[in-house]
Amino acid sequence: MLLLGSDPGNVTLLHHAEHVARLPNKRVIRYQEPLLIEGAAQWFDIEEFDTARPVVPEAPDDYFDTLIVGYLAAGRASTGQVGAARTHLIGVRDLHVFAVAWMETRWREASGAR
Repeated sequence: MLLLGSDPGNVTLLHHAEHVARLPNKRVIRYQEPLLIEGAAQWFDIEEFDTARPVVPEAPDDYFDTLIVGYLAAGRASTGQVGAARTHLIGVRDLHVFAVAWMETRWREASGAR
């Protein structure tokens, strides 16, 4: 993944890490959606994690920024300059593994769970 002058808080891959991570009290939303099945609309119940905001209620709104800054500070990305843009080349698999562990550690500690 190439971050070319973009805000680190906009790394939407981290929503997948939120889904995979074992986190306490994840926000869940439920709603109904019509799906077209053999030409006819059928209504289905949908349940998913609410990623419109941090999936864990205790998480600050900007925790994606904090996570990415920690990842970059650990030297796990290639960083440079392209024109006027600060640029980071990040291994997606490596970031995913880092992010899941980072989230699980912080929210387990915050909830007092072991």
